[in-house]
Amino acid sequence: MRRLAGSIVSLLFVVLLACGISAIYVWYQAWRYPPRSQELIPSTIEADRSRGYVNRANLDLSYPSGVGQQFYLATNEQGARRQKPGGHVESAAVVAVGDSQTFGSGINYADTYPARLEAALGEPVLNLGVSGYGTVSALRMAKEFLGLRPKFVILGYYYDHATRSVSPCYPGFMLRCLSVPHVIIDSSGPRIVEPSDNRTVLETQRAYHAYITGQGGRYSLREDFYWKARQIWADSFQSSQFFFGRRHPDLAQQETVDEFLLSQLNDVVHRAGARLIILYIPNYFGPTVVPPPEYLVKLTKRLRIDFVDMTPDLQRALDADPNSITVPNNGHLNALGHDLMGRKLFETIRALPQPQN
Repeated sequence: MRRLAGSIVSLLFVVLLACGISAIYVWYQAWRYPPRSQELIPSTIEADRSRGYVNRANLDLSYPSGVGQQFYLATNEQGARRQKPGGHVESAAVVAVGDSQTFGSGINYADTYPARLEAALGEPVLNLGVSGYGTVSALRMAKEFLGLRPKFVILGYYYDHATRSVSPCYPGFMLRCLSVPHVIIDSSGPRIVEPSDNRTVLETQRAYHAYITGQGGRYSLREDFYWKARQIWADSFQSSQFFFGRRHPDLAQQETVDEFLLSQLNDVVHRAGARLIILYIPNYFGPTVVPPPEYLVKLTKRLRIDFVDMTPDLQRALDADPNSITVPNNGHLNALGHDLMGRKLFETIRALPQPQN
């Protein structure tokens, strides 16, 4: 009994010691590197029960992007990215869904591939990209806007979409898990899990940015400690499967999930009288652009989905200039990268029979 009591006391001592060391570390960090910033990061998303979150409507602002950079951001009443804020689109020849690479993070609207495609086609193209989306949220976004009677639906498929599709949290930095719809695979096969209510998560994030940019009034060491502790915790566990749900599916799981989601998307698009195009945006962070997995190429061929692979075009651009296709200090595709995608999509669409809807 005494041995058990001694073990408990020792364990408590270790726990208290660890807590004390952690508190001292956070206090030091808060004092030496207080969570303060001159860069105002405006809130651009709001909670949504089906997709986890969506772009806020009628945005009209300059958004910081990297060191000393910004781009203009406007959305219409439907949350679609546009040249100017406001307005409502009643019909579109093409609907583009996807993540920040479709949205055009770091560049102005006119430079995005949906805008370039719109200019080339001479017909309206609606940019419904939302930063952080995987295929599940993109699928639901497409369903939401098929009433616009598009001829084509483009899914901007970034190379890590299969990972995003099985991860329950937004992939970027957040103080708490921003819940998204995602796929799990159990004994009955793959199925979609609905997102949680994200309103309190987004309120916490807004409060954090309000404090670090001085919008909440005077700074204090106590508040510095609180927000620094949350910042350190989020930084430490951002990629954790347990805390932030960042999954790492193997190739077989990726194939199962992609077949499950792309089959659904293809079906709903065809039922609406449109045609689905997958725009594959590869991993270009290196001297060699990584091609799509073989299963994905075979899957789209079997499902009769038009597959546009940007690997060769981006590789040629990188071979000519290693810094040619990315936004500086940002990493997303720049105007040249989007121009290449817009051109490739225009060529693809012009070579296809036009759906009648």
